[in-house]
This record gives sequence, structure tokens and C-alpha cells, in this order.
Amino acid sequence: MSCNWIILIFLHGILAVQSKKLIARAHFNSEDENQIKQKMTALTDTQSGHYENNFEYLSSLTELIVNRLSHKSISEKLSDIEKFQAYNNRRLDLEGQIENRVNRVNFEIESLPHGHTCKEFYMQQKSALESAYTRNNLVKQHILNENSNNCPSKNDFNGYNGHNNYNNEQNNNNNPRNDIIENIDSHINSALGHYQNNREYSERLNALYMAKQSHWRSSQLIHAVNKFHHFNTRRLDLEKQIESRERQIDFEMESLPHGHSCRKFYLHQKMTLERAYVMNNISKQNIVGKTRKNCPFKYDSNEHLSGSNGGNGQWPRWHVRPDRYNSFE
Repeated sequence: MSCNWIILIFLHGILAVQSKKLIARAHFNSEDENQIKQKMTALTDTQSGHYENNFEYLSSLTELIVNRLSHKSISEKLSDIEKFQAYNNRRLDLEGQIENRVNRVNFEIESLPHGHTCKEFYMQQKSALESAYTRNNLVKQHILNENSNNCPSKNDFNGYNGHNNYNNEQNNNNNPRNDIIENIDSHINSALGHYQNNREYSERLNALYMAKQSHWRSSQLIHAVNKFHHFNTRRLDLEKQIESRERQIDFEMESLPHGHSCRKFYLHQKMTLERAYVMNNISKQNIVGKTRKNCPFKYDSNEHLSGSNGGNGQWPRWHVRPDRYNSFE
């Protein structure tokens, strides 16, 4: 056997071994990929705790679903799983702490005599704690910290400790920062309007919370409070405009006969308005402006102004008068 044949046989053997290794590795990677996808699917299909109306949870879950369907590497998908599990485990742990504190607060409320000052104290704690279930983890932790203290007046005979209250008032008056922090807390715990699933609201609230946790000067904190207050006031005003327009649309739809062209027009407007609640303020303003328009199908082919009312010149009940919404701003 020539030397060339020996070399060829040797090389063929090496290639065969390498091919087996590559096939085994591909098979291994394929099995790993399937297991990872199954784990991701299990995580997305198993929803526990207070996950409804929780924007942070929905965002994390959506990101996991998108990553499961992506062409990311196995190591990247494993990292995505670990990231989601770390967030979700923290969320469930905080919700467990909230539930425990709520149970404790309920016990304190039931054990106190009627009219005791601490009843109101614990009722406020309970309200704040229960509102935390749908908040992000950072705000959950803040609300827990703020509502884990026992009522300072519990051991007083009549539920009022004049000496302690006087000292607290003196301390607050001597430290303007306390008033600012109290103002920030009132914003964090307010939960007014259609705030759930509103990303802009959540981001602004987080910024306000971070400002509170910082070592900013009082002037900087005041600026942060005013900035959030301006945004939130505008948000609530726009939501009132949306609600007002929806009521007008409901009135018009009730007055229209079945099958009238304007019913579909107003139904589309109402659906657009309802979606606007969770949008940012700029989008809200744009939608409010666009949905002020009157129905363009004021007359059907067989519904003339003169014919529908015997030529008396009055508007039929199901027609939209051009000046109907001129007063709506």
C-alpha cells in the first residue's frame, strides 16, 4: 500500500471521528434548545400572585415570550430565564410580605375598640398596602417599608398621645424636608385615575421615588414633585376629557336607530378613546382632538332633512347636528 493511501485512510478516520462529534454536539444543542423552550413556555404559562394589571410583570413576561421565539443563542436564552425568574421571585416574595402585613393589620383593626385612633392609622396602612400589589417591585418595597410600623398610640388609654404628637409636629416644622417627603408619599400612594398599565405614569412615579431615596437638596426635591404634579394633573385632566367624550358618544349611539351609519363611526371613536387611557399624555391629547369630530354620515340616501320630518326644517333625532359638539372642548 502506497504512502498516499495510508495518509488518505488516516485522514478519513480523523474526519469520521470529527463528524460524529459534530453530530453529537448538534443533537445535544437541539435537545438543550428544546428544553430551554419548554422551560420558557412553562414560565409564561404559569402565572401566580397578583399579576393582573401589573405593568412591570406584563413587560417582563412579554420580553420572555419574544426571546423564546427569537434566534438567540442557548446561553442568551438561559440568561433571559434567570433574569425573569429573579424578577418574578422577588415580586412573589414582596407580595407575600404584603399579604402577611395586611393580615397583621387586619388583626390589629379587629382587636382595637371602636373609635380608637389606631384604627384610622391601620386602615390607611391597609389601603396603601393593597394598592401595592399591582405596582413594580421598587414601589412595592417602598410601600412595605412605609407601612410596617405599629401604631405609636396603641397603648394610650384614649388612643391619643399628646406629648409624642407635639414633638412630631415640632420636628416636622423644623425640617422642611419632612414636608416634601410627605408630599412625595402622597403622590406615590394616590393611585388616581386610569394609572394601571400606563407606562409613562409608572416611569414618572419611579423617578419621583428615586428622588425621594436620593440625597438631593430640598430645592431639587421640590422641582421633582412639581414636575410629577404637572404631568399627573395633565393626565387626569385628559382622562376626564376622554370620559366626557365617551358619555356624549353613548348618548348619540342610544339615539340612533339600529343599522345607522353613524353607529359604526361612534363605536370606532369610543374604542379609540378607551385605548387612550394607558397611553402617554401626548398621545391622549392627539386622540382627544381627533375624536371630537362629528359623524360625517349625517344623512342617509333616504333620510333627507325635509323628508324625515315632513319638511318642517327640524333635525331628525338620529341625525348629528353640525353644532352639536361645538361647546365640547
